[in-house]
Amino acid sequence: MKFRVGVISGDGIGPEIVKEAKKVLDKVGSEFGHEFEYEEILMGGCSIDATGVPLTDEAIEAAKASDAVLMGSIGGNTSTSPWYKLPPNLRPEAGLLKLRKALNLFANLRPAYLYEELKEACPLRGDIIGDGFDMMIMRELTGGLYFGERRTIEENGVRKAIDTLTYDENEIRRIAKRGFDITIIRRSNYVHDDLKDWNGVKLITIPSPKKKSFEAIIHTYRAINEARRQKANIIHVHAIGNALLVPYAKLLGMKVVFTHHGPDYDRDKWGRIAKIILKLGERIGCMFADDVIVISDVIRRLIAHKYNRTKKVHLIYNGVSEPDICDYPEYFQELGIEKGKYILGMCRFVPEKNLHHLVEAYSKIDTADCKLVLAGDTDFEDSYSLSLKKQAKENGVILTGFIKGRKLHSLLTNCRCYCLPSSHEGLPIALLEAMSYGVKVVVSDIPANKEVGLSDNSYFRCGNVDELASKLQNIINSPLEHIKYDMNKYDWERIADEVASVYKQL
Repeated sequence: MKFRVGVISGDGIGPEIVKEAKKVLDKVGSEFGHEFEYEEILMGGCSIDATGVPLTDEAIEAAKASDAVLMGSIGGNTSTSPWYKLPPNLRPEAGLLKLRKALNLFANLRPAYLYEELKEACPLRGDIIGDGFDMMIMRELTGGLYFGERRTIEENGVRKAIDTLTYDENEIRRIAKRGFDITIIRRSNYVHDDLKDWNGVKLITIPSPKKKSFEAIIHTYRAINEARRQKANIIHVHAIGNALLVPYAKLLGMKVVFTHHGPDYDRDKWGRIAKIILKLGERIGCMFADDVIVISDVIRRLIAHKYNRTKKVHLIYNGVSEPDICDYPEYFQELGIEKGKYILGMCRFVPEKNLHHLVEAYSKIDTADCKLVLAGDTDFEDSYSLSLKKQAKENGVILTGFIKGRKLHSLLTNCRCYCLPSSHEGLPIALLEAMSYGVKVVVSDIPANKEVGLSDNSYFRCGNVDELASKLQNIINSPLEHIKYDMNKYDWERIADEVASVYKQL
């Protein structure tokens, strides 16, 4: 085949590099039956010398007409070169930025490999290098500081320089897609749409039986088989029950990442046999997964103690989205509540959440006109959920059922406090959501809740209904207040980067 290559030799060492690179291309052509036709294109300092600008429109058109562009380097000594006495938009590097934009060269791929013979020359410490590294760094090239607005303003007699750094979600997404092709396999019982794609992520929905005892394990088995049909390199398994099938996924040739969300066998909803199976799943996941992600330090210490799993274990917290601050007066009127005059409980109606303790505590306090709202329900109606709903109705508690969107966001925005009295958690997302809205929280003093690092006033002894009632009474009697929590470690962008780094190591 014949290819047209635009050649930007550029400045400095660039021409020397390009000369040798063309020899390599010509050798490739002779070995594999290709022919490369080269066209010289001026850019950088040499273009300034010849045309007065770092990149002409004609040069851009020549680059666009090429099958590929081979570039050496541009620019010179910023201290001595006359090119750097010119305005910024006429300096050599401006040509490179202009070319990136014109050709939409948004992805910069930078491979990094440590050769054993060069190990001593690496600036990284030996304990960081370990056995070396082999990675690809992907960098966005058409957004950020390079293309941000630059200006100088004066405020109160003080000059300020502004250099904006801006990325939009599409810029980030297109980079991410170059790093991974992601498919999410969903359970049909929990899907209420027919989407096949969401923001570049492929969605596959497969059937699963709606039966608590074996729904998850059957779905996982089918999902692994589907992943193999999709020729997946990595499969990410969540929760200890599903981890039973980690060896099966590995047998089919896939790398496995297992996220441990907490010791589910401690949950009251499971019987003896189920708890044995869940413990076995935890053991298998920790023993056979290529990498393990834990959502709290409590879980990290747990698997280190029980299974001696300390290597390839990554602490990555649950994340929480930016709060959607809003009001929904019509919904509040429907529920019979007022802004700032209700306590919010938000979780599934299962025994370990101890919502019955919250209802009992509410019955003990002088509520004045402050209501208790329980947002949530259960996937599988049982004696506990029926008993809880009966207890709630007898004490004037408002039940919303499962809600989302504007209804949920308005409840979080305007509640007086959020309460989570649970006896078991991995790292409660509902608590993190409430914190993101800046509301006061009252939670049990179990290790997972303590790890969040709230003030002492926010905790009560798990199961102590009288202490919980006292905490709630103090909040009702105090002025309405919002709190600024540090949510940095629960940022989804940060979490996505951390998970991506785990995938890249496999």
